[in-house]
Amino acid sequence: LADRPVVVRPEMPLFIPSGEEVTLFVSTTLWVSVYAGQHSPMLVEMQTLRPSDTWFGPNTRQGELCYASRTLAHTQVEDVIPRPHRAITPVQIRNHAHEPLRLERLSVPVPLLTLYQNQVGDFWTQPVLLERSGRDGQARLQLGNARLPDGMNARQIGVPRQLDDEVSMFRALSRFFG
Repeated sequence: LADRPVVVRPEMPLFIPSGEEVTLFVSTTLWVSVYAGQHSPMLVEMQTLRPSDTWFGPNTRQGELCYASRTLAHTQVEDVIPRPHRAITPVQIRNHAHEPLRLERLSVPVPLLTLYQNQVGDFWTQPVLLERSGRDGQARLQLGNARLPDGMNARQIGVPRQLDDEVSMFRALSRFFG
């Protein structure tokens, strides 16, 4: 998976009312790693498709360099076309705040995700759950607690690029929602 978060956009801005949730399905470009043998170090790593760079944050001083996805976020898994060079990530968003959440773009923490392949060869990541609380613009990130589509029988083929500890799972809302 990518070495930076990936910013994706829904087809149209979404408004998630207070107390409601939505699941978005996004696809991101895969990377290919080349090794000389099973236990040898990696020789080279390259993207299957070079994504564009983008800045994600509230201003030019706060935020991070990310990749911009060339695909859209979809609310129906059937609308996502599986491609051999992309992985699909289910992102469940829960709005516990008292006001609606306007979602125009979303930063998916791809370097924290595990890569899977299902029985027909499609690539998936572990699901992501983002919960917006009503206090101080905080969002809670949970990995793996949202559901993969029913009947998904997938095996793990990749590990996360970086590990995140429990303390940093609470982050400013602008870190995920733009």
